[in-house]
Amino acid sequence: MAPSKRDSGRAVSASDDASDSDASSVLSQVFSDNGSDDESASDLESDKEDSDDESDSDDDDLHDEGQLSAEEYLAIAENLNVSELRQKRYSPNTQDKLDETREYWNRFCRHIRVDPVQQWRFISNSDETVQFLCAFFSWRCDIRRGKNGRHCPGIKYKSSLQSFWKWWHLVLKQETLSGLSKDTIVKVEDVIALVATEKKLKEDRRPKKNMYIEDVSEFARVLLSTTETSFGCGWRRIQLLFYTQLAAITASRPGALLHLRYQDLGLKLIRDPEGGRPNLIIFLKPDFTKRFLGKKAPNEFKIPEIIFDPTLTLSPHVCLLSMLFHIDGFKRITKTGPVLDNAKALYSVGIVDGLNQQDLKLKDEILDKYVFCQVERETTGYRIVLEKRMLSSTLRSQMRRVGEITAFEDIIKPYLLRYAGAKEFNNSEEISDALQNVMMQHSDIRTFIRHYEVDVDVDAQGIIRKTGSQTPLVRFACSLSASIDPNRPYKLSTEESRSINDLPAVRARQDTVHRRKRKWDAQAAKYERYRISCKALFGHLDEGALSKRQAKRQRRLRDKLEVSHDRTMEAKRRHNRAVRALRNEKQRQRNQRIRENLERYRNEQPVIDLECQLAGLMVTPRVKKTLQDRDSMSAQHLAFIDCMMAIPGKTLEAEYQRRIAAINAGTVFCGVEEGRPTRRAAQSPRRPAPDDEDSHCSAKRQRVVIKEETENALRHAIDSVRVTSPEDRPTICFVCVGNPNIPVKDRITNHAEDAHGTVIRGRIQEKLALESRKVLLSAMQTCRDLYSCYQDNEKSIITSIFSTILQNAIRYDRQHGLLGPGLIIQQLIVAIKSACVNRDVVLQIFTDAWKYLYEKDLEELLIPIAMGLAWSLVLDDRKQDAINFLTQIYEHRPPFLLSSFRLSVKHYRRPEKHPESPSTFAPLEYLLYKLSKENMHFSEAESEQRLLKYIYHRGEMLQKLPAALISRYGIKFFMTEDRLQNGIRIEEDLVSDEVTPEKEGE
Repeated sequence: MAPSKRDSGRAVSASDDASDSDASSVLSQVFSDNGSDDESASDLESDKEDSDDESDSDDDDLHDEGQLSAEEYLAIAENLNVSELRQKRYSPNTQDKLDETREYWNRFCRHIRVDPVQQWRFISNSDETVQFLCAFFSWRCDIRRGKNGRHCPGIKYKSSLQSFWKWWHLVLKQETLSGLSKDTIVKVEDVIALVATEKKLKEDRRPKKNMYIEDVSEFARVLLSTTETSFGCGWRRIQLLFYTQLAAITASRPGALLHLRYQDLGLKLIRDPEGGRPNLIIFLKPDFTKRFLGKKAPNEFKIPEIIFDPTLTLSPHVCLLSMLFHIDGFKRITKTGPVLDNAKALYSVGIVDGLNQQDLKLKDEILDKYVFCQVERETTGYRIVLEKRMLSSTLRSQMRRVGEITAFEDIIKPYLLRYAGAKEFNNSEEISDALQNVMMQHSDIRTFIRHYEVDVDVDAQGIIRKTGSQTPLVRFACSLSASIDPNRPYKLSTEESRSINDLPAVRARQDTVHRRKRKWDAQAAKYERYRISCKALFGHLDEGALSKRQAKRQRRLRDKLEVSHDRTMEAKRRHNRAVRALRNEKQRQRNQRIRENLERYRNEQPVIDLECQLAGLMVTPRVKKTLQDRDSMSAQHLAFIDCMMAIPGKTLEAEYQRRIAAINAGTVFCGVEEGRPTRRAAQSPRRPAPDDEDSHCSAKRQRVVIKEETENALRHAIDSVRVTSPEDRPTICFVCVGNPNIPVKDRITNHAEDAHGTVIRGRIQEKLALESRKVLLSAMQTCRDLYSCYQDNEKSIITSIFSTILQNAIRYDRQHGLLGPGLIIQQLIVAIKSACVNRDVVLQIFTDAWKYLYEKDLEELLIPIAMGLAWSLVLDDRKQDAINFLTQIYEHRPPFLLSSFRLSVKHYRRPEKHPESPSTFAPLEYLLYKLSKENMHFSEAESEQRLLKYIYHRGEMLQKLPAALISRYGIKFFMTEDRLQNGIRIEEDLVSDEVTPEKEGE
């Protein structure tokens, strides 16, 4: 008889209770040190006796040598903090965003004078919490200062405020281990809508654009050939091109590609099923993706090589192989035989019979290195640092800059490539929704619909009216390339940049910098005086040799010295903050001016162009030339561009030779340093058409008149160089007038005598003239390259040369006494007289010379040299810099200090103390006597201090300067009413050491 349901339920319940009791007994036996009852103890004793007869080898086999003790596992269980599990799973970037949101919360709580930590406890599902959040969100929209007081634009979109609310809710869950209820969240969303309306936030989301493969092609072409921005070395340019290609093909997240390592790459030669040469395929497996819910399964993309590719600028194989061959990335075993180290060897190998693929192994040393790495500048050049990953900020900055040069209207971001790739995947018939989710690492297709389907690029009218679809036209209208405008003012002109300094906000910051600089200099001078006094009084004494009074005085001076040092450092920090604030304010004003120019250009320029066309005027926008700056490119760069833009070969062998040449050129270009970026030529802005009737004349007729005048002038110039007698001397150069590659105005200029020295006739002479012209142009180009190299490294070159001079001066001092200062003065005079040397560089080497002479108590020799340097600053329209420079020397501010035992220049200006001093530079005259050694009675002085005291009491000898020493270095002192009172004159040719009686009289 079958049991009833109730009985069966009871039976099940009884069995459950029995099983629970058995489980609890088992657990108690496991976690208890004592037995449960006498019966179990007796059973254990019997089992123990039985086990004694067996071998101990079975226990050894059951023992796991890898496990820890029971106490250690129990300690691990007790130390786990369950409340931190969710926090541990956040990525570093997510945690940084949470910390930033928490900092905003702390700032707001401090602003309303409440404790941030205690305020979390008052957050609940109450109306007071909703009111508090309303004030918090309103404050967040109002602030204009971010981290460390930095200026921030604030929240402009409602979607940004919603994102901030979501981040704050996650922080709330971290702090209180619970979130708000659904009803409260609905109220908070209404509050966000209210705040957005009050603060006039934009309702729409930030605009998104698709960067289609046509846009990528234009972007890659400009990236490859532009000189308006410099990447430092070729590796960076090829690396960015390779990233753009991979991002466009795989539609991967920017972070996934930036974390790509060489172990995530694979190169294989795959046998073609249809016969022919094997195909090179890149196996790409981005391993780093979003990890909030754990590591996702990586996707492996297979990128085959496209034979007869229309353009190699979109071929990732060329860029990757160029980088690998440059770093010798392929694995080697043999020491003497041929190895895979160039493209020709790669394309010459095949697949072993019986196999269908040939792996191309990489070195083990680079497998854990980054594909997109950093490049550091060193003294010997650039060094590729594979261990450091390329920063996302660097990637965004470089892509934005190249996008501006390409003249796109929208800002180029890495995510635009992912948007376009996802859209292409969705439009493809070969990719289903499930496969698209796998490739895009999405859990649902709705993610693409909500965030990636940003544009409608189909011809809806043609589809509805059945008139034929014009989707390619609509697609181009949606692309970035449709917005290309080479005249778009994404940069300020020179005049606009200079006008930034006249803005009130910038002038106020500049005044603050000057004021704090003066305070810093004054405090530094005071500190230096304290230090010199302390050193002069107690520097030569030991601690034990001081009396109590001296020790007390020394401690007091040291306390003053420490206080003065702290004040000096604080003044320096305040000055640095003011300089940083000034720099940020200037950049902020530049960005604002650029935005205003772009907005004005976007609104007004189309109307101007339209009116010009209606008026019949010629609209001549600047034509973009890819290779317009070939002279500023290196030979390796030009070779790489030519190979990458070469047309496909007509035969299969020619096509492979094209790829081999491109890879070899890229391998060489990776290690080439690039020069300075070239500035885009200034373009005259297009103006609206004038309203008078004269402006409506035919533009074609104007061009015809100009062309006729040009042809007539060129015809007359050609006729003038045709001479009929030896006495005729044409003034127009026949070499220039026959050169069609130079402008017409240069061809017809009367410069035959000036440019070539004489007029050469005859075919042989003409050939010689042409050869001389080539030599002349080559020499000019060499000089231009040398001068450009000198300008790029002027400071390092001049300082290096002067450091060598200082070393020579030290050697001369050891061998010949005081001839070193004379050498330094002579070289300073040469630098001041040379107009090609930057004045700032001269100021730097002057400072180094002062420090050198200061150690020898000869620094006052440089006072007249300083006067000459200041006058050269005045000639360069830097009058204020000259005043500041002389004031710094006059007030003995660091580094222009005077020796501790010598009186200052101010002291010698007082006639009541030294009436016998004939000029302003009495200390200079003392040292000139010291250097000249013309008075033999100075030889009995044994030390410098005794010598100075001796000269001090011989003031009547200062009426006459040693003319021999002065004329040796070309220095002339004069006392006139001229603008250079008490200054110096520097002769063009230095006078020899021998002095005539006339010069002696001077």
